[in-house]
Amino acid sequence: MSLINCNFCRARATCALALTQPCWVALIKTARVVNCRTGAAIYRQGFPAEGIFLLCRGSVKLTAVSEAGTERILEFVTCGELFGLECLLPEPVRSMSAVARENCQGAFIDKTQFQKALESNLELLWNVTMMLNDMLHRSNQEKLAISGARVRERIEKVLDDLAQRLTHSEAAGKPTFAPLKQRELAELLGVPEETICRELRTLGDRKRLDLIRVAARRNSVTA
Repeated sequence: MSLINCNFCRARATCALALTQPCWVALIKTARVVNCRTGAAIYRQGFPAEGIFLLCRGSVKLTAVSEAGTERILEFVTCGELFGLECLLPEPVRSMSAVARENCQGAFIDKTQFQKALESNLELLWNVTMMLNDMLHRSNQEKLAISGARVRERIEKVLDDLAQRLTHSEAAGKPTFAPLKQRELAELLGVPEETICRELRTLGDRKRLDLIRVAARRNSVTA
């Protein structure tokens, strides 16, 4: 395994184990607990970004509205992952919306509080660095997948990535997320739902079953 791949795996493991590590446990105790029901907005695009979130239970989808007025899914957040990092930018404004895919719970950490924690705790700083490494790697992979790849290949890449993330989450004893909907996958990839349905049917039975389980027994791609 290359050094890059090794660091990437460690980053994902760090995300999954965040909720059990002392540096995070101490920070979460001082954070504000946020509970959201399925479909509820945690925050909206364009609003001020006053802090970050660490997802403690459930799953979240990050969406954005284009200049044409079309909203689409950009990413899924799984248990143990950070989101809402726009608060660390020079102009802290939400670049996307965060919506609960299922009943979920997160820890909201104020920007000032988070910055002080990073400055005083090297273990926490290392954890966050590895998480950011994971996020940047995923973003780069998504851009590569879009350029010239067939829809089926893009489906495989998305599900394989999600499978790896949930494998680490499951190993850390964290709950997996609600079954992935075909329309969610279609929205993420920017293609019609009928295309997703057709491409899933064309995958070989064994490959298709491996992918749609998304590394968790109760997960699947559903209509």
